[in-house]
Order: sequence, then C-alpha cells, then structure tokens
Amino acid sequence: MIGGLRGETYQARLKELGLQSLEERRIEADLILVYKVLNKKCNVNSAKWFKMRDTGTVTTRAGNDALRLDRPRARLDLREHFYTVQVTESWNAVPADIRALPTVPQFKSALRRHLRALAEGDGQQDGS
Repeated sequence: MIGGLRGETYQARLKELGLQSLEERRIEADLILVYKVLNKKCNVNSAKWFKMRDTGTVTTRAGNDALRLDRPRARLDLREHFYTVQVTESWNAVPADIRALPTVPQFKSALRRHLRALAEGDGQQDGS
C-alpha cells in the first residue's frame, strides 16, 4: 500500500503514480510479441499463426499496407478469445510507420508513445 492514496479510484492511483493499467500493459505486450513474430525476432513460424492481408485485391490505402493482418474467422465463440484473433484488430490499429520500424527497441518506443497519446486522448474526451 502507498500512503496517501487510500480511498482513491484505480484510475486516480495510476495517474498519481504514472503507471499504465493492467489492460494497457497487456495490449502493449501483445503488440510487441506480434512485432517479434512477424519480424522473425523469435523462433516462431509467423505463417502458422498469422495471415497477412492480401494486398493485391484491395484498393484502399489501408488495404495496400503489407503489414496488416487478416483477421481469422471464428466459427465458435471460444475461438474469438484466441490470441491470434484478439490481437489482429489492435495490430492493424497501430500506424503503418510504427509497424514498419526495423528494430524492437524502436518499435517499443514508438508504440509506447502512440498508446500513451491514445490514452491521453481518451481521458480528455471522458472529462469533457
């Protein structure tokens, strides 16, 4: 326990201590793992876990992004909770210039700035 924060909400304590929520830390860790898998920074066959979006058939700017993942279809509700299904939307929401960074440290740094900016933007919307 940290003195002076008793009775404060979870969000207020996080803000006072300059910490991320557990949900935000999990999303960040998931995205870092996807980056490592897709960039062969760990010993995992990325083609077995993720399918890249077919850029030849889509004509929108987002569709031409070679680093976008195709969301697998989930026939069962249980499948909706699999890592490879859940992380696809979050990964595709990260700007392409961040996903294309060449090293893990560069990706982590840019991702953290991006996620922090999103969290601060959400906080401003809630307060108005």
